[in-house]
Amino acid sequence: MPDVLAVRGTEEIHWAAWARVDKYSPDQTAHAVRVSGLAEPGAGVFRALFRAPEDGTAEAEGNLLVTVGLGQLTNLITGGGANAFSNANAIVGVGAGTAPAAIADTALTDDGTANAWYQQASSGYPIQSGGAITCVSAFGSSAANFTWQEWSWSIGGGGAITAGHQLSAVTSTPPVMLNHKVQGFGAKVGGSWIFTTVTALS
Repeated sequence: MPDVLAVRGTEEIHWAAWARVDKYSPDQTAHAVRVSGLAEPGAGVFRALFRAPEDGTAEAEGNLLVTVGLGQLTNLITGGGANAFSNANAIVGVGAGTAPAAIADTALTDDGTANAWYQQASSGYPIQSGGAITCVSAFGSSAANFTWQEWSWSIGGGGAITAGHQLSAVTSTPPVMLNHKVQGFGAKVGGSWIFTTVTALS
């Protein structure tokens, strides 16, 4: 039997990714809290109230599918009982680490420090259409206030997702990282950043 991982002809699967940060200022955040009555307004509130984020936007392309993430995907395909990347298990992480992403990564570079933050995707996300998965997560004024240099998706191990600095502690059973990207988005100092990430298989 041939080593199919070593046979790389023209029939390859391509993993593409894109990310965007909409940076709503502290003033916009305070207004959204007053109008909505929510302590942490979601993406829909900001987009309904404002034409654009006062602190600008940042975008990045590319993302590395890590080995443990690939294992999770193939386990799902073969019905191995792995958790799906549904809202109940979707974890979005950002961090300040600048070391190059590697396929052996299992967490953000700054995992376990104050410069990493993991939280659940916003309600209704992720969604899938035409082979593309879109995920949105709103990082409120008290979350992830550091220079954003990396991001990732992870699948929770089961149970409630509790936001925090260490991936292994976010759910009762350690989550599995899917991908990792090192890219500068700027320094978050208060305000609310709406993080939209998209990956596609083709």
